[in-house]
Amino acid sequence: MLESPEPWGALTKFGLMKERLGDLLTDSLRSQILRIMGYRVEAIEFIGGEHTPRNLMIRAVKTQAAPDPVDIQRYTQMCAEWGVRPALEGKLASFFIG
Repeated sequence: MLESPEPWGALTKFGLMKERLGDLLTDSLRSQILRIMGYRVEAIEFIGGEHTPRNLMIRAVKTQAAPDPVDIQRYTQMCAEWGVRPALEGKLASFFIG
């Protein structure tokens, strides 16, 4: 994340906050990709926060659900606003293209 869209610049000018926001953005995009691919997704805490600040686990179970257009729209909008393309999307390009 080199630059952030406004008004997020107020938050990302501080290194620690920028790092945490980057973690949340990355996990959110990963979760959206899984939802688009038909997974039921949960984000859970797997170790108490007093032990590590990075304690989020993405748990996903494959379903037969069709992609929700709202999930696709949210994902593409987040990527466009932040100017990112997750590596996971690149690895799943055939799914996203066709």
